[in-house]
Amino acid sequence: MPSFIDKILGKSKPTVARIGADLAGAPTRIVAAEAALQHVASMTDAEHAAAEVELAATRRSIGRLQAQVAELQDARAVAAKAEAEDTFKVERAVMQKHADGMKGLFDRYDVAARATADAADAIGEVAAYNRKAEAARRSGLDVGKLIATSRELFRSEPGRVEPDRKVTPRDCAS
Repeated sequence: MPSFIDKILGKSKPTVARIGADLAGAPTRIVAAEAALQHVASMTDAEHAAAEVELAATRRSIGRLQAQVAELQDARAVAAKAEAEDTFKVERAVMQKHADGMKGLFDRYDVAARATADAADAIGEVAAYNRKAEAARRSGLDVGKLIATSRELFRSEPGRVEPDRKVTPRDCAS
């Protein structure tokens, strides 16, 4: 329903549908006015003036409609740009949350990697000690029991089920 201002002014904002309808009717109005002007010899001065006024008014109307189409296209381009920017802002906020969360993940990864590296170093030191103790044992020294390795403590042979057992430092020392 048109507003009070639209009723008074008789025009509403340009829309694609209205402009399309107006542009669709304009060529027939121009053709009719030009056809009327071809019979200028049989027209009165008032009819001649009215035909020229109609033709000029129709041409001005087409010019206005084309300007309105250009304005609508510009508005559509501005709206599309704003929508794309808004989409990227939302996506950037989501990605920033992911990036902020990754810092914590990487910190936890670094802690776990350091612990894994420390464990690997300790396993290597135990293996080196056991090789040294085995060599000393072969030369006749009494070095006591070898230190249990991670394979002996935590791994089972295929097909063999071992119950979980807790290893204490006392089990490793002797």
